[in-house]
Amino acid sequence: MALLTSPNNNEPNDSPPPSLTSTTSKIQIPFKGIPETMLATLTMRAQDAAPSSSTSQYLNDVWAQPVLDKLDYSPAKERIDRIEFVLLRAKQFDDWTCEFLAEHAGKEEGVTVLHLACGLDSRCFRVGCFGSEDGREVARGMGDGWKVGWIDVDLPEVVKVREMAMPRPVEENGREYTLLAKDVTDKKWLEDEIPADRPTLVIMEGLLMYLERKEVERLIKRICDRFPKGQIIADVLGRKFIARQKRATAIHRTGAIMVSAVDHAETEIVVLHEKLKLRDQVRLWQREGNYILPWKYRILAWVWSWIPGLSTMSGDLRMDF
Repeated sequence: MALLTSPNNNEPNDSPPPSLTSTTSKIQIPFKGIPETMLATLTMRAQDAAPSSSTSQYLNDVWAQPVLDKLDYSPAKERIDRIEFVLLRAKQFDDWTCEFLAEHAGKEEGVTVLHLACGLDSRCFRVGCFGSEDGREVARGMGDGWKVGWIDVDLPEVVKVREMAMPRPVEENGREYTLLAKDVTDKKWLEDEIPADRPTLVIMEGLLMYLERKEVERLIKRICDRFPKGQIIADVLGRKFIARQKRATAIHRTGAIMVSAVDHAETEIVVLHEKLKLRDQVRLWQREGNYILPWKYRILAWVWSWIPGLSTMSGDLRMDF
């Protein structure tokens, strides 16, 4: 996923970013480091949606490959390993998003969905909240007449690529779409740009582990202070994973570095604000779609569930506030 903070690289890069167009008429990628990680997850979703997919089109992101084809980017020649873990996380977040929308169906006040570090993710289409200008639409989630203000947010350079590569959501039947170019670590943008007049779902997929601990604390506190009620869904990685992050080769090759670990959400995240209540915490071995994992990873996940440190390597969180 792309991240809403300054790119993080192992080596300084003083050269100016490339332009967004090239002689091949494909969109060039004007960033490295953390924002580049969105290309790895995009590639994984495209692999899953292919007819020959080993994951049987589990997420079935039909927008991923068309977007990938527009980019001046060549994925690694070898198949990206362990794509199943990214697909399981994305599907969990899609399902929770649909549940939030369903809980507020038909209510006059409507809802806001705030998707931070959106990158090139097609969640607003996948959950059926919007049709797209290219005519692709997945029939799930929304019903006519629902009031939804969907706000995708990412760095300015990421937003420029998204505007050229992604189809525009079709706004109709009380649904409004906004794409914001902001850095989530900046002050005031949340208060100045985002309405706080209705229940709000804040999605943070692939974000918190790249922020410094102080930035994580400030962001969560600002969200809870800004909105009267809603939910936060986010994923976290434990200290054992962060210590071994070089093994995640698709991310490591970008130069991105994960810096914030969370082993226990109750004592490390929920305590950050008095309004926060943990509704769900789904560990790696608890995901409903684990049948798409190769057998060796199913067995490993079960073994890890019994070992302190390994049992807390990852978690998907749903918190009410």
